[in-house]
Amino acid sequence: MCTEKKNTPNRSVRILLAEDDEELRFILARSLRRASHDVEEIGDIAALFQRLAAFSAEMRGPLTPTILVSDVYMPGGNALDVVERLRTTLRGLPIVFITSAYDTRIAEKGLALGARAVLEKPVDMDELKALIKAIIEGTPTTPCVKPPHVAT
Repeated sequence: MCTEKKNTPNRSVRILLAEDDEELRFILARSLRRASHDVEEIGDIAALFQRLAAFSAEMRGPLTPTILVSDVYMPGGNALDVVERLRTTLRGLPIVFITSAYDTRIAEKGLALGARAVLEKPVDMDELKALIKAIIEGTPTTPCVKPPHVAT
């Protein structure tokens, strides 16, 4: 586990969820909404780039994402490159990458870009929700990588 669990109330946050697999995006979004989070869904790299490029212009308004949870590879490119291009704009936005094409280079690049975690699919929803809760609460977390076939 990447975080310590605390028994404190969960505050609603706005999660920007970028995942091209519609079924997985639906499952992730539904689970996060059940945990009292507002979820904005995006299904491709172009839409992710456009949404993140607008991030700094929003001046932290009600539609500003609090956390980005993004698949690494989607049609049109990869989220690591998008985050790298917009690095200064995204300063302060916690990021969790998820991927089915896990390798150490992806994990290292994701963490170098400031991601809080790089998780392999299928995503453990309890792990993801605990990580999001820790980010919301400001609980210090060690950047975390969940490589394939490692017991937790």
